[in-house]
Amino acid sequence: MTIEEKKEIIGGVLVFLILYFIIFGNIIKKFDYIDGVYLFLVVVYLLKYLYIKIKK
Repeated sequence: MTIEEKKEIIGGVLVFLILYFIIFGNIIKKFDYIDGVYLFLVVVYLLKYLYIKIKK
């Protein structure tokens, strides 16, 4: 993995976390905390899946 790829991944993760906390802040008003955690885990799983797809 090159340094550029690492920067892209870190940047992508940071953007995702910022967006997630904005969305999560809104979701937490509508759903329970546990629903938010499940949603987060699903999103993380999807990101891992996409990352593996992109690497191949």
